[in-house]
Amino acid sequence: MDYPTSIKAVVLHQGRVLLLANERGEWDLPGGRPDPGEDHRATLVREVREETGLSVETGALLDGDDMRAGLAADLGFD
Repeated sequence: MDYPTSIKAVVLHQGRVLLLANERGEWDLPGGRPDPGEDHRATLVREVREETGLSVETGALLDGDDMRAGLAADLGFD
């Protein structure tokens, strides 16, 4: 069975991880499904921008299909 691919970003800022409330009221990492022909890095950058308005740069591969996203904007977490 083919399962849809979901690409998730671990956005770190000052030792904290960005989590978003999803449509079920659960906490989730930003991310989503790649557009046809889109690679995983481009998916992360696009999804984080769409969901948060933040510009990020991808970093090291964390596991199989997950990439680390380096924050390129100040979230103002204190």
